[in-house]
Amino acid sequence: MLKKKVTEDKTLQFVMRCIRDGWPPKRSLANEFWAYYEKREELSYEEDVLLWHGRIIVPQSLQQDVLADLHEGHPGEEAMKSIAKLQVWWPQIDHASESYVNRCKSCQKASPTGSQESPILFWNVPSEVWSRVHVDFAGPFEGKHWLIVVDATSKWLEVIPIVSTSAA
Repeated sequence: MLKKKVTEDKTLQFVMRCIRDGWPPKRSLANEFWAYYEKREELSYEEDVLLWHGRIIVPQSLQQDVLADLHEGHPGEEAMKSIAKLQVWWPQIDHASESYVNRCKSCQKASPTGSQESPILFWNVPSEVWSRVHVDFAGPFEGKHWLIVVDATSKWLEVIPIVSTSAA
């Protein structure tokens, strides 16, 4: 379906022609092509799919569907943009993502008074070594689980192989 939509998208077809045959001067391009022109050295196409740094350039007819897929699970605005940056691109994608989240009633209802960020709280650094430690498990790695212990003051790390992570 993607290839079909790309072949129906006049903008993307023009961009692929420009990649193949060369770009005209920017001043002769309509505004809708400027974002592509700025990235012209980084654009490519493969099997009729336009790419920017390996990210699929989504035709306009599929952008709302892609936004819906990116928004599945209501990850929030920043997470949605981060997911998109790994896979897809089109001009103004960040703005489209922001607008999509702002139109989502569930997200707005769950958001505490807009998008206020929580303050970052730091632990006080203890004055004595080993007076506070941070502990976690890691693994399995090389067939074992590992107990990780870090002293909060010195940042000394102890890594202890363990057989089981159970309380026993």
